[in-house]
Formats: sequence, structure tokens, C-alpha cells
Amino acid sequence: MKKRRWWCQLLLTGLISFGSVSVKADSNVPCGSGTSQTIVLGTNCQNCSVLQPSLAVDDDTNSFSTIKLAPDIHYGYVAQRIKFSSAGSKKDQIKIKLSFSDPVYDRNLISNIFISTVVGNNINTERVNFNDNDVKLFWSSLQDVIVIFNPDENFQGVEVYLKAENNNKVRTVHLHYATVLLAAPVVQKEQVTTCQGQPAVLHATKPVGATFKWYSQKSGGLPVYTGADFTTPAITSETTYYVEAVYNGCSTSKRTPVIIKTTPLPEKPTVSNSMICSGQSATLVASVYQPSILNWYDQASGGNVIASGTSFSTPPLYTSTIYYVEASKSGCVSGRVPAQVNIQKKISKVWDNTVSNTINNITRSNDSAYILAGYIYASGNTYFRKTKTDLAGNVISTEQTFLRNGPITNFITQNLSDKGYIFAGTQNIPYNLLVYKIDQSGNISWSLDIPANGHQNGISSVIENNDGTLLLAGYTSNTNGKQFDFWILKVDYNGNILWTKTYGGPKEEILISAIAVPDGGYALGGYAIGDTSQRAWLVRINDSGDILWDKIYSKSYMDQIQSLILTPEEGFLLYAMDYEHTDHWIIKTDSLGNVIWNKIYGGSNFDYPVTVIPAYGGGYIAGGYTRSSNGDISDGNNGDDDLWIYKIDDAGNKIWDITLGGSSSDRLSSLFNNNDGSYLLGAYSFSGPNDGDVTHGPGDWLVKIVESNGNCAAREAKENVAEVNTVSYKTTAYPNPFNSNINLDITANEAGNLHLQLFSIEGILLKDIQQYVGSGQGTVSLKTDEMPAGTYIVKMMLNNQVVTEKLIKNN
Repeated sequence: MKKRRWWCQLLLTGLISFGSVSVKADSNVPCGSGTSQTIVLGTNCQNCSVLQPSLAVDDDTNSFSTIKLAPDIHYGYVAQRIKFSSAGSKKDQIKIKLSFSDPVYDRNLISNIFISTVVGNNINTERVNFNDNDVKLFWSSLQDVIVIFNPDENFQGVEVYLKAENNNKVRTVHLHYATVLLAAPVVQKEQVTTCQGQPAVLHATKPVGATFKWYSQKSGGLPVYTGADFTTPAITSETTYYVEAVYNGCSTSKRTPVIIKTTPLPEKPTVSNSMICSGQSATLVASVYQPSILNWYDQASGGNVIASGTSFSTPPLYTSTIYYVEASKSGCVSGRVPAQVNIQKKISKVWDNTVSNTINNITRSNDSAYILAGYIYASGNTYFRKTKTDLAGNVISTEQTFLRNGPITNFITQNLSDKGYIFAGTQNIPYNLLVYKIDQSGNISWSLDIPANGHQNGISSVIENNDGTLLLAGYTSNTNGKQFDFWILKVDYNGNILWTKTYGGPKEEILISAIAVPDGGYALGGYAIGDTSQRAWLVRINDSGDILWDKIYSKSYMDQIQSLILTPEEGFLLYAMDYEHTDHWIIKTDSLGNVIWNKIYGGSNFDYPVTVIPAYGGGYIAGGYTRSSNGDISDGNNGDDDLWIYKIDDAGNKIWDITLGGSSSDRLSSLFNNNDGSYLLGAYSFSGPNDGDVTHGPGDWLVKIVESNGNCAAREAKENVAEVNTVSYKTTAYPNPFNSNINLDITANEAGNLHLQLFSIEGILLKDIQQYVGSGQGTVSLKTDEMPAGTYIVKMMLNNQVVTEKLIKNN
């Protein structure tokens, strides 16, 4: 439609303004209706009029203004202008409700009605006839019509203009109301694409200043969101949302649809976890069936891409770490898949179980089973009990032997070469020493009841001698029952006492551990109280009980030997308690008790030593319990007391440690070496079930732990060269264990260049030798005078084939 401005001078028309509007109480005022009316009369339209202009504000059928031409007037016009409460835009529409006194059978009868928008007191566009294409008429009857007008210009009001023409045209028009129909909102995109299962972001831009309401249906219903930017829920299939604008309290006449299409997500990658040694880098490899870009992250969501591609090499890692990989395709990403890099532990738990008796002694039977010996106290009686388990800790059978009415305290259990046991302890009162010899079938062979006679007796160790006699080692008090001495008794195979000895001074000495010495006699360990402190005391006696020498060891004001064993050099390893700092104190001595080295182990809390045994392949396994989670305790703490087991080499360097337990107290009682790199732990647990490491507890607790298969770094060096099932040469290392030099006999089917590498147990390369060897048998000798005692790995490569051997140096 051709448009032009009309700047009609006010003096050409008569303008009559009305400042108030009358609305019936039961009427409905369409939102956006005009609230101010103006009558416009042409100068040559005498007696033309607009009656009751203030009623043109609602949809009441009986409430309207009347625009009326005077009779017999063929020139001139009369009009009513309605001003809206807020300006409209060229995208909006104007809705007008009109009615006529007489039926309108022909549209030509209303061709003298025109519409124009108004700005201020001027019409804004050329008047538009009702027959114009920009005017839509919706008849509800021959006398009632709704007019929809597209102005195509911004406006402030509307004018309904009735022109005088021939008498065939309408002369009277009833104006009920005029209102603004807001244009449908403008959106940033009418169609968006999102990844399947992901939300979409929809954005409405116009009209500026409007409030936008989003719906899930084309009409009706409640809004699902209010605001210009709508983040939808996850979209799984094609979906349409609708938005309408609310401006100055009025909603748009139409909702604008936004179609959301989905793009399928790429499949999740598959990736395997990795196991590495501490300080190494892992290479993680991911794969997808469909072509996609793979991105790696160090967190489960968000964050930056740290690498792209099917593989990712981590930096050196010292703790177990989780990385994540996701597939990306066409802007869509799969969920992130975790890939865990585990640091290979040098020691780990294999299994655990709970049994029904104390585990004071563990042995291995000939039929591949474990025998757990201890006691139970039930219904006021004490029983010796044996529990037999398979190699997975499952109970096979139990046997028990009645010992006595009443409890036995401070007891020990020792297995004998005839597969019987000695069970010994102290009667509660009057502190008699009770000793029972129990045969393989569970029968009592003999027993001893050694009266206290006002003393207090206790037992710590039982030693079986080669001649079948037994040494019972413990402590006894003096005649007033207040001070204790070391006390040993030698008995024959039938339980007859051969002799007794006590050792000590005027104050207290308690014997806690005793062992036999290969060249005859015994070593006794415990503590002695001097004038101002309690000190660890080691006493060396001969077969007759005579003192050969004794040594005092002091670290603090209160120390004691808890356990002692022989070293390969026939010296002693003393496992002691430093009570001042509540730490473990290990002392290595020569055969005369002179200190070679001593070291403290523990954390900042309470650490209690129980027992020490030789380790498989060299070194020592020390065990107790701890409440610490720092210092030498590297495996954390589950709560209260945890078992703490650690391995040291011959120089006292800690190789590994492990804590085991639950949220309550867990205490070690015994250790057993399987001689294959695994160990059994006897304990009591107040934790469980399914509490930390305790699967079945609480109760008497049996745990198996195992060292990793060889040294991590040395094994990796071995794996760098491909091995084959059959090698064309073989080696023999002798002597192994060795003291200074070691010989490697090599039998080769064909000659070649031998590449020999010697690693420390920490994986450090110590020797790298290349030597030509002929076919047949030859010997390579290694001098190791400069190397300390310990475990080593030798790797030999000949004709692209690898053989490894573990070597143990004693001194």
C-alpha cells in the first residue's frame, strides 16, 4: 500500500477531546484498549456527530460510541480517534470492534469507512478503506464485525473515519473498542539443533522491554519458563516450544514457535585402566566404532582439554589418578569415560576371614591348609582350639580341647615338631603358671601347674630344643610379689622340670621374647628398670642358663624389646618399643649384641610393635598396630587402631608398608611367612562387617597379604625386551644367596653377544656388561664387593631372548 504523511492542520478540523472514560463494572476491557478519545468533525459536515465517545472502551454489546453522519449530507466526514496507553510498532496489529444499526448485506455499503493510525494529533498514514487488503473483516453477524488492521508504521492511536457519500452507504457506525494486538515475538532462531539428550538454549529478542513466556503448546497451558533466554530440559527427539511476549501488561496475539531438532550423540569411547609403577607415565588408549574426535580431561566435567587423539601419555604419576575421555562429533560429545591409572602397590591384601578362636600361632599343614592355634573362653571354661582353613582362608574344621575351669591370661601358643602344641599362660589368681602339652589329636599329653607361692608368674616364649626338651621363658616376681625378674625353666619331653633360672637386679625386669641361638644357648629380650628409666635389655645365656653377656639399649626414658630374631649373620634384630615417642624401634646387632644400626619407625600418633619375622627373599617383616596416618605410615588409617605391617631391607630401609583395619580397633597377634612373597596375619578386629578391610568381623581375624611380583622398575626393564616361551640358553646362579662374588653359568645352543644388566631392588641399573659367549657352557663372574646386602635382579639377553634371575646378597 502506498503511504504518505498527512499533516492536517488543526484549524481545518474541529477537535473535541475527552479526558475520562466510563467502563461498566461487568464489562471486559480488552488488554491494550484505547483510553482516550477524540472527535474529529469535518468543516462541511454540519450536524455530524460522535455520540458518547467515552463508551468505546469495552466489549459490552450495549456499550459503544456512535459515529454519525447528518442526514442528506453528501460531503464531509466525521471520525473518532482513540489513543492507546502505549505506542504500537509497525509489526503490531490493530483490532477494532464495530456494529451497525442495520444489516450489511454488501461490503460496498461500508466502503466509506476508513482507518488510519495516529501519531500525536495527526494521522500517520493514508486512510485505508475497509475494502483494502490491509484490512481484514471478521463478521459474527450481518451487524457485527471485528476489524484487523496491519498499520506497517509505528503509531500511538487509531482513527475510524466515516465519509459522507451517497445514501447507499452506511451513515452510522457503532465503535465498541479499539485495541493493539502485539506482534508475535521475534526469536534469534526459529529452528535450532542440539545434541540428543542435551538441553537447547532459545532466545527471544523483540519486542525490546517485553517479558517473554515460553510454553510447550501452541495455545493455552501454563508457561514453563519466563525470560528471554530459555534453557530447555534435555531434548531426546524433535520438540517445539512457543514464546509469547507480555508488554505493558498485554500478551501477544500469537505465540512464535521454535523447533528443536536433535543430532545423535557419538558413542562413548572404550578405554582400559592402567597399572604403573610410582613415578612412571602411563599411556591410555581409547577407541570408538564411529569416526570421532577424542578429547582427554583430568576431571569428570568441565575443565580444559589436556590432550586429543586415541592415546594419551600421562605425566609421571606417584598416586593413583583418574583421567577422562570423551568423543566429539558434529559439535556433540559423548559422556566422559573414566580411565584409572593405578600405582602398583608393593604389597596388597588378598583376602580376609573371621574365625572362632584367637590366632596366636599359624602353621602350614602338609595337605595345603593353614592351622590356626589359640584358645576360646566359653561358659567359664578355657579351651585350646585349632582351626583348619584352606589356602583361601575358608574354615575346613575346628578342634578344641578342654583345659580348665576359669580363665587363663597372658597366654602363648607354640607349635612343636611332632605337630603338637604347647599352650601356656597364667591362672588369674593365684597367678600359677599353667603349661599344657597337647598332641596332634588334641589330647593333653601332660600339664604343669607351677604354684606362684605368693609370686606372680608369666610366660612369654616356648623354645623346642633339638633334644626334645623345652625352654619356657617368662618372668616371676620376688617373694613380696612386687618386683619381677627374667625367669626360664627347662623341662624334658614329658614335662618334668630340669632346672630354673632367674635374672635381674633389685628392681623390675620383664622377659618378653626369647629365641634359640644356633651355636647353643638362648637370647632373652625384654626390659630392665634402672634408677631413672626403663631400658631394653638383651641377655645371652648358654645351654645351662649361665649368662654369657648382656646389653642395655636406651632410646628414651622407657624402652623395651617386644620381639627378637636372628639375622643371617647370626646377629640379632631387636624389635623394640620407644614409649616416650610411642614409636617402633628396630636395632640390628652383631652376635655379641653390639649395635650395627638402629632406626625409629612410626607416625605422630600411637604406634605399637608386636612381632618381627624374616622376609621372603631377604629383609624383615615387622608388624604391630598404629593410630597414625603420617610419617612412615603411608597407607592411611581407617580409624582407631589399624594393623601396620612393613618390610625393611637388611640396612633398615623401609621398602613398603600397609595398614589394614576398619573404623574400630584392630590389633595384630601373629605373623606367618608363606615363603612365596605372601604373609598371613593373625589379629583381632572390633570392626566390620564390610568395614574398611574387614569383610566379616568383628572377631578373630585372618588376613593374607602379598608382595607384588618382583620389583616394579626392574620388571619394567625386563618387559622392554620381548620374551619367548622357549629360550635357546639357560643360566644357573651360584651360590645364591651369596656373600661377595656370584657366578652365572650359561649354557647356549648357539654363540652370540650376551648383554647382562644388574639392577638393585629399586630398579637402579648397577652393572651393564656386554660379552661374547660361544655355544656350549660358559661362566660369567660378577664382583659385588662394593654392593650392600640385599636383593638384586639380573637380566640377561642373548640372541634376542631374555632370562632374569633374582639374586640375594647376604653381606
